[in-house]
Amino acid sequence: MTLTKNRKIFQIAIGTVVLIVLVILISIIFALRSSKKDETSKIAPNKIVPPQTSQPITQSVQSLIDKLIASPLKNTNGDLLLYESNNFYIEYITSAKVFFVKIKRDPDKSKRESQKWFISKGFKQEDLCTISVRYILTNLDLRKENPTFSSLPDGCAGEPLSK
Repeated sequence: MTLTKNRKIFQIAIGTVVLIVLVILISIIFALRSSKKDETSKIAPNKIVPPQTSQPITQSVQSLIDKLIASPLKNTNGDLLLYESNNFYIEYITSAKVFFVKIKRDPDKSKRESQKWFISKGFKQEDLCTISVRYILTNLDLRKENPTFSSLPDGCAGEPLSK
């Protein structure tokens, strides 16, 4: 065999190896993507659902809201921090007129405690649906551990987990 024939064979062999490696890499990338999609479907979404009630906010409930937001712990460009504990904190977003309960740990206990906090301020349980209280799990681990966690207060109608 001549040297040029050996070069051609070598170039063909290298081209074939490169092609095989590319096919393997592309297959791995697609496999990883599909496994991540499966993983994210098992995570509680932080989806905010508008209230599913036709009941308007009564004057007495509105006065409770006004009283709450009149003295926040902190005001960050209209986002009012109303309460903070080790497990959760409550913010009122003035532009959206929504109370966000952001849960840092122990979702079920934190949800119950936050609802008790609202009730201690004069609200009834059913008022929490009308005034737009929404729950958010603040980190991905909590969302993975609680895939069916509802962003709605107990007893409120809606489909918070639909995407």
